[in-house]
Amino acid sequence: MNAPMLRAHRTGFPSHYDIALGDAPATTISARTLRHGGDLVLDGRHYTLIASPFGRNYRLESAAGQPVATAERAGLRGWNVEAEGHSYQFAQDSIGRADQVLVEGDRRIGHVRVSGWSSRNLEADLPGLDHPVAVFVLILTLARRQRRRRAVTIAR
Repeated sequence: MNAPMLRAHRTGFPSHYDIALGDAPATTISARTLRHGGDLVLDGRHYTLIASPFGRNYRLESAAGQPVATAERAGLRGWNVEAEGHSYQFAQDSIGRADQVLVEGDRRIGHVRVSGWSSRNLEADLPGLDHPVAVFVLILTLARRQRRRRAVTIAR
């Protein structure tokens, strides 16, 4: 049986994202937290998302301050993710597509893609990752897309 999909749905003003695992709510994260970091609760446990000032590095820490996952930008469209003693690469599937793929070594292990009619809603299929790490990967995609939208708006 496949694990349920993670879904992120943008709502509200100021905007925030409701993240759900299948039909069950997992957490809510504000657009501000995506940019600057902040606290979130997953499965009843508290975590802190730490973001570097220019969005090149992200870190998810447990309430005790232990790193759960880290990510560092690799070029314009990719991330190197360290979690659970593994190294992953997370990058755009192909030029012109919004899909992101998670790869370990040369093995594709999951993806994040646009969901439904709105380009601001995402779904992630990341089997084998612990729930907090899967949510962290989804958050990376949300943060990247948000930064890209802001850059396009400023450039206009």
